[in-house]
Amino acid sequence: SMICDDFIIRGVAINETTTHNNHKYIAEELQKATSSLIGRPLLVDHDNRIESIKGRVSDALFDTNAKHIKFEAKVMDKSIREMIKDGRINSVSVGAFAEDLIHEEATGAYIAKGIKFAELSLVAVPADENANFAMAMANNFALKESLLIEMKCPECGKEYSDKEDMKKHMKDKHKEMED
Repeated sequence: SMICDDFIIRGVAINETTTHNNHKYIAEELQKATSSLIGRPLLVDHDNRIESIKGRVSDALFDTNAKHIKFEAKVMDKSIREMIKDGRINSVSVGAFAEDLIHEEATGAYIAKGIKFAELSLVAVPADENANFAMAMANNFALKESLLIEMKCPECGKEYSDKEDMKKHMKDKHKEMED
């Protein structure tokens, strides 16, 4: 059930980092993507069904010194508010799409370019084991990220985590597509 008074959480949505999938988020690209997080749904577990919307991201800004995106989100769902208050929920993860993944020869990592945020999720187990937080003042929580990145075929919406797979799919299934 939904309630009207504001319950705000604040924290870090994503740091400049290389994920376990070898996707590299660099400060410059995160900075460009920051505004795309504002107004996005606050979900649980990257589940993009309507009943999984528990709130909205109300603000996001890029911290140039810390090289991370800070967020503020409103939590509207009563049971989720309780779980945040009692410490059961203490981690977030971004859901993002990248226009391109550029292979970096030196490290073998793939740099995410043209990042657009789709959602911010409350997660039970973050990819980063240090990504939990101590309860701060009133409704002010420092949340950290785990990571999820995927690409969607622009023609049919099929999701891929590997750029080459998506290119092959587009060549096979959507022959008229330019690359």
